[in-house]
Amino acid sequence: MRLKFVKQYSGFTLIEVLMALVILSLVGVTMMQTSTGSVEHSDYLKRKIMATWVAKDRVTLARIAIKQGQKPSLDEQSTEQGGLQWRSKIELEKQTDLLNRYRVDVFNPPNAESPIYSLKAFFPSGRKATQ
Repeated sequence: MRLKFVKQYSGFTLIEVLMALVILSLVGVTMMQTSTGSVEHSDYLKRKIMATWVAKDRVTLARIAIKQGQKPSLDEQSTEQGGLQWRSKIELEKQTDLLNRYRVDVFNPPNAESPIYSLKAFFPSGRKATQ
């Protein structure tokens, strides 16, 4: 009696390996897109927070000028904050006889047409320095 040896192969076929590679590459691409979007979003939020600081600085300077009886600076200003260049402009809008509204627009990059952040502040208008 002769014994027959049956060879048993274990492992993956070429098709199975290729399908696994396709699935892994699709997962990798999806993760890369998600992480890229997260980085871009966090950069935008960082710039937005810095823009609020620039706007609040302008409002504070206007408030100090008004308290000292001076007219606040209403021109465009360029400044550096957090290693970035910013352009800000402040506009005076008369609300009532007793109240003025100041609007501060902050732009980044400085040559941008639309502001990244706008802030409105109200000050008393009874002083002759703001008229």
